[in-house]
Amino acid sequence: MIKSIENIDVKIPRVTLEQWRIFDAIVRFGGYAQAAEALNKSQSSLSYMIGCMQEQLGFSVFKLEGRRARLNSAGESLLRYARELLTDALEIEEVAASLKKGWESDIYLAVEAALPYEIMTETLRIFMPQAKTTEVKIAEEVLSGTEEALVQGDADLAITSTVLPGFMGEHLLSLIFVPVAHPEHRLHHLGRSPELEDLMREVQVVVSDSGLRQPRDSGVFGTTHRLTLTTGEAKLAMIRAGIGFGWLPLHSVVNDFESGTLKVIELIEGRQREVPLYLVLGKSRFAGPATLLLAECIRNAVKKVSLEGIRIIKSI
Repeated sequence: MIKSIENIDVKIPRVTLEQWRIFDAIVRFGGYAQAAEALNKSQSSLSYMIGCMQEQLGFSVFKLEGRRARLNSAGESLLRYARELLTDALEIEEVAASLKKGWESDIYLAVEAALPYEIMTETLRIFMPQAKTTEVKIAEEVLSGTEEALVQGDADLAITSTVLPGFMGEHLLSLIFVPVAHPEHRLHHLGRSPELEDLMREVQVVVSDSGLRQPRDSGVFGTTHRLTLTTGEAKLAMIRAGIGFGWLPLHSVVNDFESGTLKVIELIEGRQREVPLYLVLGKSRFAGPATLLLAECIRNAVKKVSLEGIRIIKSI
């Protein structure tokens, strides 16, 4: 049962926020005169406010050294708490300003799992300081998972490889995928370029579609020799261990090529696959300011992050 406000014993602070602000300003600017100028107040009004504050506290917070006011030990103890209080008060006002603008309390972002982490970290680095009241929920999806999140109305925003009818998407970038295997894998030692029949005899490591309605296999050669995992990280680990071969985004394996832990399979054809990724608003007509800002931050992050194996089409 929720108690009414009349039944709650709420203590009212004796020192006002303005008094703490003046207290901080005197310390920050080095004296009453400097603080008065910075706050556009009279020096006498500051002296009066601090006098009342010290009376309310029951002790002094400053000691006078000539014409300069310096903190005593009690004042030094209070300064950190005063500044935390002022910071919290400013954050409350920022929250109120965001709510006044109609900022969403949360955003659901469905992201194709192959998207480089660098793009999302750069996106959030730009976005979060501007939208402190909005919680971002990011779901990594595989294949039809992002499409399903859009169709079901769960996703406010999605980065997906397919734009379904009823949605409008803008091309963000294309990911280059390459077939890879451990250097000791049999496909590297045939004495010739592997053909489709050779691939079908080997274990292919794949990631399962995270969609439930119409899951699909992409890049699978119809072989029964298949190891299916749920994450790209697990897939990469298995291929590194020599368990099988698979297609991986180039940006994620560049270091493996340099260190010799993985090697590109030199196929006769199809050595590279290009997968486009699109930015799609889930409810474009009802997209709020935070969702639109997040979309713009994603666009800016894509332009800023430079990785091998990513192709960006310049805007017209």
